[in-house]
Amino acid sequence: MRRILIAAAIAALIVGCASLPSRVNGRVALFTDYGTEGHYVGALKGAIVQAWPDVVIDDVTHGVPAFDIAGGSFLLASASREWPLGTVFVVVVDPGVGTARRSVALETGNGLIFVGPDNGIFTHVIQEFGLVRIHEITNESLFRPGALSSTFHGRDVYGPLGAHLASGLPLRAVGPALESAVLLRVEEPRIAEGEVNGQVVFTDHYGNVMTNIPAEMLDEMGVEVEDRLIITTDIQMRTVPFVHTYASVPDGSPLALINSQGLLELAVNQGSMAEEIGVATGDMLRIRPEGFPPEGSP
Repeated sequence: MRRILIAAAIAALIVGCASLPSRVNGRVALFTDYGTEGHYVGALKGAIVQAWPDVVIDDVTHGVPAFDIAGGSFLLASASREWPLGTVFVVVVDPGVGTARRSVALETGNGLIFVGPDNGIFTHVIQEFGLVRIHEITNESLFRPGALSSTFHGRDVYGPLGAHLASGLPLRAVGPALESAVLLRVEEPRIAEGEVNGQVVFTDHYGNVMTNIPAEMLDEMGVEVEDRLIITTDIQMRTVPFVHTYASVPDGSPLALINSQGLLELAVNQGSMAEEIGVATGDMLRIRPEGFPPEGSP
């Protein structure tokens, strides 16, 4: 009988822990494509403070390229991995605002919480950090008081709800649980026929081209600093040196390097590689060392 009671107590403890709210730190971090002009960011922050006056608000960025869900997804994972456990991210890159697309709140395996549209923007954080739980946002009592705008869900839905979650509201209170989120199709890098095949995941405001090719794949190919790499896109082929830093080549010269995220990046020292080779987020490219023809070549 004693064993049965102990087992029942442990089971109750597990169930109780599962129902506890996520650990939060009172901080809401904003990630949008709103830009810094106009009233959008200011109105969003005001709605957050109205929902919970003690909130701490930080800006991750408002410079995501307009409507760029794929690029925003990559940037969100890149930035959010540096933030402390319990941060609530209000994410608004939402070209489908006002349509039937779902709104969600989710917790990832590294203890972060994300609020925003279910349009693929959370693809990279889910794939990198893991998905613990996700809920559809349906509880209108958590929204900004007054009429719901069809064009400003950041102010009316995501901001206030993010504030409530940061104050300790359990994730389950926002609405019913879901099994999964909408995920974008992400092409995994691979080595084939003596080349590394990868994808452009973002081009920043410098014109640097960030790829999803990890440094380990170049190591596997035997690529070393000062080697020259042949970059092939759908429209052209370029040969660039593989170097440590941007300033390793003269101003205006192209280069390839491993960036701070451990990924292959293509750039022009004080210039725009994106313009030079005509690529954008989602484009595919192939990389091979000069003098190392693909397998099977004559």
